[in-house]
This record gives sequence, structure tokens and C-alpha cells, in this order.
Amino acid sequence: MRRQKEIPLYERYNTIFPTRLRAIMDELHVTQQDVADAIGKSRQAVGFYANGTSSPDWETIAHLARYFNVSADWLLGLSEFTNPKTASLSVEDVGLSEQATTTLVEYTKSGNSIDEKKKQAINLLLKDDSLKEWGNQLLLNLSRYLFSEPIPKETLHFTAEGVKTATDFDLTDSGTDTTDFEYADILLDQLFVSRIVKSIEGIRYQYRNPQSMREMSGAPVLDEEKRRLLKELKESKTTST
Repeated sequence: MRRQKEIPLYERYNTIFPTRLRAIMDELHVTQQDVADAIGKSRQAVGFYANGTSSPDWETIAHLARYFNVSADWLLGLSEFTNPKTASLSVEDVGLSEQATTTLVEYTKSGNSIDEKKKQAINLLLKDDSLKEWGNQLLLNLSRYLFSEPIPKETLHFTAEGVKTATDFDLTDSGTDTTDFEYADILLDQLFVSRIVKSIEGIRYQYRNPQSMREMSGAPVLDEEKRRLLKELKESKTTST
């Protein structure tokens, strides 16, 4: 019988099983010894699995899948889903309309580069973000812009004393200075649009600069309320001195 050609070690290292085993270990921050203790193997054996030197038997693969809480099919490259339940979701489970689901399937099967970018954008919006959840913020602000209940079309007058409802002015009068007047509904729309744009810029920056976003992930993010309180505290200290 003709002997099968042996795969070089560097090629075995990059095959699907050791690659995914290393990836899930890195993601969960577990060591080879941690895995060895969990599945009843030696650290050296786990090292061989991770670099492709040797392959585990079916029982060991099952132990690995249970330990990492992923499907054995995903470890072996037979599925792109780590969770087998995700792979079997139906259209009803997802909750999208039939037309929306059909469109997503068409994006996947078309092979068109434009459709592939559309699918890539959807994935980027829906998958977990590492820092500010820009995808979630974009969908939230877009839904508010599209589906929020309309507010009364009031005219606001911005003065030195604050914002007032402009009820005593005729804005159609050519003699009225309209510089400091705004419609409330238009202002709200502008707010949502600015937040949508900011979210898009955040997603693009995160996509293009993944390393810098990881480095920033430990930095504190102050919301407007915290900034206001800190400002008041600083002003009170200045006044007391």
C-alpha cells in the first residue's frame, strides 16, 4: 500500500483544529496546564494538540468541547458556530422578516464583492464591541431617529437667560431676527443624526485600529453627568479658597 505523504510540521501548526484550539485558549486566558488538568491529559500532550504535532482522539475532543463550552464541530472546522444551538436557529428564532432573511441569504450566496461588504457591515454592527459598543449605539440611535414618536413642532428661543418657547414671535415676518430661534423637532432630528454619525465614525475607527482600541479599553469614560459634577466640585473648591 502506498504510504501517505507526511504533512510538514509548519503546515500542521496552521491546520484548523490546532488553530482554533489556540484561539479559544487565548480568548479564555487558559494555559496548557489548565486544559491538561481539566481533560486528564499531560501538559505536553495539550502542547502537541495546540501546535499540530499530534491529534486527540474523539473522547478527548469531546472533553475539550465541554471544557471550552463550544461544539466539537467548531473545533474540527466543520462549523463556523461555536454554539451548536446558534447553527440551528430558524427564521422565527431570529425574529427578522422573511424578506430580510432572504436578503441576508442572498448576500451570502451571491459571491458579489458589494454584497460581501454589506454582510461584513452587518456582522460588524451586531457582534460584540470591545469598548463603547458602537454597533449597538448606532442601531439604538438609528431606531430612535426612525421610530420615535414625533414631538410638537414648537419654536424655541435661545436667550442669555436660557431657552424659552417662542409664542409671541411671528417667524414669517421679514423683520424678525430668526438667528436665535430653532424648531424643537428639527433640533431633535439633528441630535439623532449627529449621534448616528458619531457611532459610524466610532465603528470605522475601531475596525481600522483594533490594537489602539484594545489599548484604550482600560481608560475611564466620563459621561456628561460625571463631567458636570466634577466641574461643580472644582468650582466649589475654587470659591471656598
